[in-house]
Amino acid sequence: MRRLDSTITATEVRDTPFIAEAWNRTVYESMKAMKIIALSLMVFGGVFPSCSSEQSASSALRSMKPEKYFIIPAQVELAKAVIKQDLQGIDAAIAKGANVNKVGKEEMTPLAWAFSKQKKASFQRLLEKGANPNFKTKKVAWNNDGRSVMQFAALAEDPDYLKLVLKYGGNPNAPSKARGRTIIYTSIKNHRTQNIKTLVEFGADINHQDEAGFTPIMAAKSLTKYDLVFLLMNLGADLSKRHHLITANGDKKNGGKTLAESIQHMGDRSIRVLGLEKEQREWYNKVIAELKSRGLL
Repeated sequence: MRRLDSTITATEVRDTPFIAEAWNRTVYESMKAMKIIALSLMVFGGVFPSCSSEQSASSALRSMKPEKYFIIPAQVELAKAVIKQDLQGIDAAIAKGANVNKVGKEEMTPLAWAFSKQKKASFQRLLEKGANPNFKTKKVAWNNDGRSVMQFAALAEDPDYLKLVLKYGGNPNAPSKARGRTIIYTSIKNHRTQNIKTLVEFGADINHQDEAGFTPIMAAKSLTKYDLVFLLMNLGADLSKRHHLITANGDKKNGGKTLAESIQHMGDRSIRVLGLEKEQREWYNKVIAELKSRGLL
């Protein structure tokens, strides 16, 4: 059995091991076996949950009552008006002293409450009244990663939430949960195409590098999302960027591969191994053609 390459990237090892460039064919064969096990579990153990942990938390919140998170009567009244999408009721509660940025139990805010209940009209009215979408909570039961509403909006299926928070002062480069990433990585991970476009439109740094030096387009490639790679290429991603390396002598900044070099090194193995021919083959070919037209392959 061949050994791993002596030089590997931090992100390849830590975040996306199954498509890491340094992995050899033995690892890919192992992944095939893992896929068979996964399919067996789906048949005999029920279907895997389709929602992310963040979405699951939001789903659980939808059945919660206002009194669980809000104590002050005016805040409870505001929360109830949010559920009903009673815009006049929201205004009335604010007139009685309700604060759109008041933090309740477990770091709950009215804006996070509106998002968790998926009450778009109420969500917008709170933003119009000055709710802060950038507030980041501590880690609590309903939000175990301490995410801001910006982060939740970036992973939301409905792109209107992200458009609204950005319109009312949301930070398009708000930090994600860890490793020096921003919320555009969140949209990429959750395959939110429209959210990616919206973030770039509002000034998100399309060439941001995380702690491992991976840019958003490198993250999309590492997740075998070539449709998003193609999108980011055409949105202006810098293809000359290099990720960082971990060597025997320590971290070597920007000493890794460019996107084109990475694709040239790996080819289409991740598509074949993960069974993504239908979803990604056409986009992979488009990416290759685009790189060749730019003289990068």
